[in-house]
Amino acid sequence: KNTDFDTDVHIPTDTAHLRNCTYSFPEDFNTKFGHLSPKLSLIHFNARSLSANFDKIESLLTSLKTTFSVIAISETWLNDTDHSQFSLPNYKLFSLPRKDKDGGGVAIYVHTDLTAFPRMDLHCKSPTPIENLFLEIPQTKSKNIIVGAIYRPPNTAVQEIFASLQPTMEKINNEGKPCFLLGDFNIDLLKTNISPVSADFFNFITTYNYIHTISKPTRITDHSATLIDNIFTNSSSTLKSGLLISHISDHIPIFTL
Repeated sequence: KNTDFDTDVHIPTDTAHLRNCTYSFPEDFNTKFGHLSPKLSLIHFNARSLSANFDKIESLLTSLKTTFSVIAISETWLNDTDHSQFSLPNYKLFSLPRKDKDGGGVAIYVHTDLTAFPRMDLHCKSPTPIENLFLEIPQTKSKNIIVGAIYRPPNTAVQEIFASLQPTMEKINNEGKPCFLLGDFNIDLLKTNISPVSADFFNFITTYNYIHTISKPTRITDHSATLIDNIFTNSSSTLKSGLLISHISDHIPIFTL
């Protein structure tokens, strides 16, 4: 499958990180990346129910030599009840469940070596079709880092996404802080050549000088292969990104180091 993007679409010029984006089994991940000590490491899971798949997520994380700084979860399917059963050792959990019906929900685990606090002023205000949670991670010798977990339910209007995200993106840009947006956007970036929805979304993101770090399909079925999960960032740091082969849900976990 050719995943090169049409030159008519606004894309970053530096795509070396995309060429190096590959699938890895946990043992391959440990060989490639286990010796690294990145300043910040992030991973995203579309859990399709933490209740059903928490043990699988914990098992995968335990098998890796990298201790991730940030673990973002979309489709937690949690409610407002006690979340202690979903605690990870040495992590603090921030969770924003869906309010009006079952499903959805986003969460972020932050390692206790870091501090983090919610940025409710960055939360996309209601009514919005996307579920989102933003945190700020203070740094001692550089600018603080913004991390956002995002879930866009399928079949919601893309123009509503732009309207919801625009004030948040502009505020982050005005603050001049590095930001990572992790989530399931349910927009296939492999179709920017043929889908106006995909092209419009990609142009919207890159307008704010964000790059996408994942270039391979994140959801593969017998009939399709789509790139709908991603980690977007405005950071200029050298990134190593990829996908972790697992059987946690029908979405493949993605990471950036």
